[in-house]
Amino acid sequence: MAYSILHLSRNNQRTHLIVDDVTTLPVMFATIYGMNELSKKHLGTQENILCSLRFFYVYYFKKHKRTFDYDFYRSGYNISCFIRELDGFFTYLLGKQHLSDETDIISTGFLHSALSRTNKSTYGNHVRNVGRFLKYLNYRYMNLAYQDMSPVEAHQINQANHRDLADRIKVFNRVEVSRNEPAHRYKSITSQQR
Repeated sequence: MAYSILHLSRNNQRTHLIVDDVTTLPVMFATIYGMNELSKKHLGTQENILCSLRFFYVYYFKKHKRTFDYDFYRSGYNISCFIRELDGFFTYLLGKQHLSDETDIISTGFLHSALSRTNKSTYGNHVRNVGRFLKYLNYRYMNLAYQDMSPVEAHQINQANHRDLADRIKVFNRVEVSRNEPAHRYKSITSQQR
């Protein structure tokens, strides 16, 4: 399954959406997130965040052969099982599988130290963007309007999800690059000038 980012312009207002290439419909939860949260951000920021979400949607479909939206609905709008997907998503990005058109996730062996500083920080940003999306879904859907449970239960699940997600994202905030890797500054200076 493939997804595209669609650029919309209407009445001098511009926005971006993720569209399912098979059904040609916008993906539901990313669209709601985009309209409620991302519409307040610059267009370039919207596009970068939606690019991260598109990578995640493709990863999720390749792994589970079901769409994220369907599984999120079937889970009762509870993000707890999706928080665990962030590690696999990061590995998927590190293996550069988001750049291939393979229908399945391929197990790849790679060395973390061989990856550039730019790649690790970029992939960490993709994971953090997906984390913010999950945080929004938790805030929006783990309440009495969408859950058939007591207020105390809904609050406890919301707080547990929030805490678990924050702990998981903290790991990606500390993604480090090998100290043996040279810094790629001063690209215009030759080695003799250093």
